[in-house]
Amino acid sequence: MSKQTKEEKLAEYKAKLSADDAPEPQAAAPAAAKPAKAKKPAAPKKEALAALDAANDKEIVELTGIPADTALAFVELAEERGLDLNRVETLMQAYGDNYAEVLQLADGFDSIVIEDVNDAAGMASARKARLAIRQVRIDTENKRIQLKADSLREGKAIDGMANIIKDIAEPAEKHLQLQEDYAKVVEQKRLDDLKATRIAELGEYMENVQVFNLAEMPEPQYQEILQGAIAKKKQAEVDAAAEAKKLEDERLAEVARQEERDKVAQENMVAAEKARKEAEVAKKEADDAKAELQKKADDEAAAQAVEDQKQADIDKAAADAAKAPDIDKLDAMAQKVIDLGVEFKGIEFADENAKHVAENTLDLLRKTVAYIKDNAKKV
Repeated sequence: MSKQTKEEKLAEYKAKLSADDAPEPQAAAPAAAKPAKAKKPAAPKKEALAALDAANDKEIVELTGIPADTALAFVELAEERGLDLNRVETLMQAYGDNYAEVLQLADGFDSIVIEDVNDAAGMASARKARLAIRQVRIDTENKRIQLKADSLREGKAIDGMANIIKDIAEPAEKHLQLQEDYAKVVEQKRLDDLKATRIAELGEYMENVQVFNLAEMPEPQYQEILQGAIAKKKQAEVDAAAEAKKLEDERLAEVARQEERDKVAQENMVAAEKARKEAEVAKKEADDAKAELQKKADDEAAAQAVEDQKQADIDKAAADAAKAPDIDKLDAMAQKVIDLGVEFKGIEFADENAKHVAENTLDLLRKTVAYIKDNAKKV
């Protein structure tokens, strides 16, 4: 190796580390800090690591300011985490001393084993070693917090600057894109307007017009579809009107039939009611006639019974009279005349002459009774 200055060696070191494009970042499990010799570096950085391996420890220490094993460990860690190797120097400067120190302090820590409660010196030695390691850990944590804060600020600055550039670039890109695509935009607007017009027009006559590519359809083809849809809709309207008329005619015919059925039913009901009433009248007349005949028969039977009773009484009286003395017979005759007068006395006459005849007859009956009684005393 030719003799180079520290600056030249550092420049070569950085150039070799960044010779290949950095791989895409990817998630990786945290790796414990170990000397670089525990794992071979990834293939893309073989030349950089070969340069480090070729240099002696003294030259590496001069370049990085930390021991060679520590520097190689940082390079390996950067490879594992997908970190740009140009940032290795920052990590080395931040954690290099802590890494070297913790390796030194932790080396052989498991050799300190206390087996006697009286081993005060051993326990003191363990405390001293623990506090020293603890201090390295605390210092490292403080550096981590500070570096993380710096990284966050840097990230925000990076995002902020990128957004500023983006805010300037995007409107310009958008405007220039419109200018670049002016002919396409105009043509697209024409197609959109044509499509909207055709959808509105064709939609009047058919459904689901989206099945057609109306924007790019040639006019003759569109007109053929349009005229076909118009004719089909008109025919559908004619068919619908004919079907509606047919249904209406059927409805009216059914209404007429129902009205006729209702009329016949009404007439039948009226006729039935009339027949029922006539039957009732006929039955009543028959019952009345039967009752009248029965009454007449009953009256005649009663009159006949009265006559029969009178005749029986007369016959009895005659028989009794035949057996009685003559004076009793005359008294009986007189009583019969009295009874006859009593019977006739209750009869009323509308005609004056008839009334006069009746009065004279009753007077004669009274005189007859007087005559019979007067002459009966002479017997």
